[in-house]
Amino acid sequence: MSVETTKFSPEENEILPQQDFVELLRERPITLIEEQSFYTIGELKRMFPDQKIFACDFRVKSIEGGKAIAGGYKRDVIINIDHHAPTDRMERRITSTNLAIDYVRQNGPVEAGVLTLINHTDCDSILASAILKGILPPEERFGRAAIAADHTGEPEPIAELLLAFNDKRDVEFSLRNLQAFLGNQPLEPEAQELLKYQKQQRERAKQLVASGTFRQVGRVFFAQLPQKIETSLLMNELPEAEVIMIISPHQKNPKNWEVKLRLGQAAPEGLNLQKIGIRKIDRSYGGRWNAGSNKRGGGTEIEPKEYVQLLNEKIEQFEKGD
Repeated sequence: MSVETTKFSPEENEILPQQDFVELLRERPITLIEEQSFYTIGELKRMFPDQKIFACDFRVKSIEGGKAIAGGYKRDVIINIDHHAPTDRMERRITSTNLAIDYVRQNGPVEAGVLTLINHTDCDSILASAILKGILPPEERFGRAAIAADHTGEPEPIAELLLAFNDKRDVEFSLRNLQAFLGNQPLEPEAQELLKYQKQQRERAKQLVASGTFRQVGRVFFAQLPQKIETSLLMNELPEAEVIMIISPHQKNPKNWEVKLRLGQAAPEGLNLQKIGIRKIDRSYGGRWNAGSNKRGGGTEIEPKEYVQLLNEKIEQFEKGD
């Protein structure tokens, strides 16, 4: 079964590397490590002793205490190209892909033998790490795709493709099919099916809103679902929402709840999910200023109704300055 894809003009593809993306990946490897909310500098140094480390698109705790550089922060032997740091320069619509573009334009790609880590394989992680390693060029269109995936929820073609592959956690698969997509070549059958499912999820988001599944509880638009859905797909469907919350059984720990949060279009200026104190009620939670989840931390035992109540309390306390 074929899936309709957006065609790219020869001009757009003109400066793409001529070499096969997977061949480049094998020459310039990207290492996928366990997914968790953050790593410490000590953890990474113990995992990879005596190595210079590029940590891409995941938070390295306290890295912002080091030196600010193009694209992120450097501390000790670690360079963190990532937009999750709780700092003013990251509290805006920016992605790790935009930061990787900045880094490569100033410094060139990361050397082939230098360790480059990611801990998940969403659109932003794949694009950012591939740009860092010189597999993809530092083009603005990749930055726009990552913004769509992480911030606006718009159905941008590259974003839709790579979001479809997120749960597969296979860097080669993502890059192989990205190259086919950019070259207007057929996707692999499995990739076609995953992209079809991603498009169905976008339709599902519309249906959930139209059916009244979401209800407003205080400042939060909330839905408890048997199967999760990406909150980015709901941004344009719930334009009146300040905060969007999805709660569903955690895939790996089904006795726990996976919570996904995102600031909506109606969020007041200054509201910041990193600063309202969510981790005081949910130690598994992690993310950036406008979105996050407790998936990587294993979920929570807090029941949905109580979680919504506690979240509203934290928002009110934050805005009162308590």
